Amino acid sequence: MGAQVLYFDGMSAAWGPGWLDSQHMFIYGMSKNESKDINWWDDYGRANRLCEWGKTRDVEGFVRMNAGFEIIWCDFHSPSLQLVSHLNITPPGTPDKPSSWPSFPGRRLSVLLGVDLVVVIRRGEVLAGEEVGPGELQFRISLSLPHLTLFYCDMVTFYHPRLTSLVRDRIGLPMESHRLVNISSQDAQRVVSEVDDVLSRRATGDLGSGFDWGTTTVGIVEYWGDRISHMHAYLLNASDPRVNLTATLPAIRTLAYTLVNPYMQPGLTPNASGWDLFFAPPTDLIPITFATNTNVTAFERCTSQATGFLSETQMTPQERLLRISVESVLSRLCNDFGVIFAQSSDLAESRSWDADPRLSIQQWTKRIQDLMEWLDWTVWLRCEEVCPLDVQQFPSLSFPSADDLPQHVCSVPMWPIAWAGPWDPNSSSLEPRCMRMAV
Repeated sequence: MGAQVLYFDGMSAAWGPGWLDSQHMFIYGMSKNESKDINWWDDYGRANRLCEWGKTRDVEGFVRMNAGFEIIWCDFHSPSLQLVSHLNITPPGTPDKPSSWPSFPGRRLSVLLGVDLVVVIRRGEVLAGEEVGPGELQFRISLSLPHLTLFYCDMVTFYHPRLTSLVRDRIGLPMESHRLVNISSQDAQRVVSEVDDVLSRRATGDLGSGFDWGTTTVGIVEYWGDRISHMHAYLLNASDPRVNLTATLPAIRTLAYTLVNPYMQPGLTPNASGWDLFFAPPTDLIPITFATNTNVTAFERCTSQATGFLSETQMTPQERLLRISVESVLSRLCNDFGVIFAQSSDLAESRSWDADPRLSIQQWTKRIQDLMEWLDWTVWLRCEEVCPLDVQQFPSLSFPSADDLPQHVCSVPMWPIAWAGPWDPNSSSLEPRCMRMAV
């Protein structure tokens, strides 16, 4: 069994209002508004206090995120670490010079550059860092951390419905603007107590149902994400008055059908309407003697596709909340695409429209836009325009020089260089855009 590390999700290593509040709760056990102010620059003091909190709970480190990821490791004499290499990689003749801002407390930059580095193994998992005090082991990568295993069955969230003090501050704001500044001390203590309960449960060997929540949620995004984007683009194009509706409606129906067809039984009821196929119980369509899974609609099968077989008795409280979350997302997805399939199917089959189908297309477009805003999936973070290549004509049969290479890339601005001053939730400063590379 590997070392136990607590992961603070979000920009938890950043210096700014709200980003450090979750750690503050574990250090002091209460809301920031009712305790000590947070010193943004005191990363070493914060690391020591977190390690003091974790020592009695068998927590050996803390993972946080800024522009990349870092780990605060509390005890380099821990049996969880094994020294496999000891190298001094400081270039010869490195001059001493004062550190530049932001500085390391009470130390010179040359001292940090001159320490011996070690490569350590955390019971079979490789990390790299400095043989120094708490908080000074860092690694930066852009993707997930393959040598750290997230236990979703133990995930504690500040989006739990019982944390009512946080609801008002989130209304109308995108997720990147959500903060814990106004959390009540009661809600803060509930979160800390829940984490204590999780750690106590893990000490007994209770690891929950064993269900792979990470793969399940990634699978949902992969199945729906690109198809939602495709439907959105097609509906926007279909809003053009010059579009042929006779060809457009069947295409919209097909796009919606590809997502919901695994849950319907059109072969049993070939003459049923699109609405009945997806939303009506089977007993309303076929004789009970031939029905299977009676009283279960295609919509219900779609909603429970990922979690319907799980046993509540084997789940942790955190897994039960995850199940509710997954099924809530699937319910919204299945309902929206089920409605579009049913309405477009019935419109396409009728061929005699009582109302202008363009009104339905406008409603479907609004439905998909609202869905994408509600989901807020990062899979849709992309540049809307095609980034220019700035490529000169290559000489025939010759290798291109640096000046010939593409000089524009689609990039998401990174903290802290993306903006300065107070954060504006309505700003587009964090939207992906084409940026010219400095070459």
